[in-house]
Amino acid sequence: SKLDEGVTGAKLRAARPLKKKWTITDEEWDALEDLVKLLEPFESATQDYSKRGRSVLNSVLLTYASLQERLAQSRELYRSQGDPFGMLDALDAGEAKLKTYFNLARESDLTLIASILHPGIRLAYFLDIDKWGDLATRGRTLMDYLYETYKIDVSDPVAGFPTDVPQLQPTESHKRGWIDDLIATVSNPSHPVFEELVDYFNGKYQYKCGDILIWWKEHEVNFPVISCIARDFLAIPATSVSVERLFSRCKLVVSNYRNMSSETARQLICSQQWLEAGLGVDLPDFVLNN
Repeated sequence: SKLDEGVTGAKLRAARPLKKKWTITDEEWDALEDLVKLLEPFESATQDYSKRGRSVLNSVLLTYASLQERLAQSRELYRSQGDPFGMLDALDAGEAKLKTYFNLARESDLTLIASILHPGIRLAYFLDIDKWGDLATRGRTLMDYLYETYKIDVSDPVAGFPTDVPQLQPTESHKRGWIDDLIATVSNPSHPVFEELVDYFNGKYQYKCGDILIWWKEHEVNFPVISCIARDFLAIPATSVSVERLFSRCKLVVSNYRNMSSETARQLICSQQWLEAGLGVDLPDFVLNN
């Protein structure tokens, strides 16, 4: 809007057409506002998936399903109200790309198992055959197989664990986010074979919100075998964010001015990550006392 201010002559004549061309109209501002609203759930999902120290593979299927619904709703809205700026083409392209990755996630056993191991999802979310096909049946079969495999490594008998523990309230640090909202309305009925699986799939020990790793730590006495499965599968990252962050930090350790072996670099980087995660907080006292 200031292109023609303080200029005269040829510069003024050149600036005015550009000002007219680049000035955003009210209709264009409205279209930009709609675009921002359309992208808000994508931003929320990206921020939640970029948080450090949180398991998110379990929410990939729900995220894709939710985003697909948002795109479909926006497409129908533009078709009914008109599309002067070509948003339908962008929506179709975005939905096609999303569908490609959604199908890959649905075919992945790792993604399905991790989703079932979210205590707010379990099997209930996938019981809608029209929406999810055979995912519930496939997931139950996988969990039965994993249970049989893992229970061999659990030394204590399942029946020896208590069945009732106090329910802890979420702390202030466990505020609801994008992923928590996705599973807010999920109920959890099912009928698997093993008693521990029955309790888990029937929704025993309700999950409210927050870090599911803390939930599993609190309830590992109630689900000794399933908690071992959760420990392994929920550790799988859903994105490359953590790897990229680590790679960026590596350049500070492995620089052109240092000559060290790969093993030394590994030890330095791992030690730094462990200390930042809270491991070894009492190490100075331990060293002094020994």
